[in-house]
Amino acid sequence: HLFAAMRAKLEPLFLLALIARFQNFSSSFSRLVNSCSSTNSIKGFSIVSYQLSVISYQLSVINVLLDHVLTFT
Repeated sequence: HLFAAMRAKLEPLFLLALIARFQNFSSSFSRLVNSCSSTNSIKGFSIVSYQLSVISYQLSVINVLLDHVLTFT
């Protein structure tokens, strides 16, 4: 019963965190696309690779959050 009560409190938080992460991810992705389209220099390519690392980090966080949500249900 305690676990169920905790779960009821935590689930919305995880879902909110997931939504926030997806919004972060989509904005990072659009930044990546923008920097790709305006890239013709070494600096631009370093920006692109940085954006890719940010995106992969965000995806791993989303993955962890999804695992939490799925094990709760």
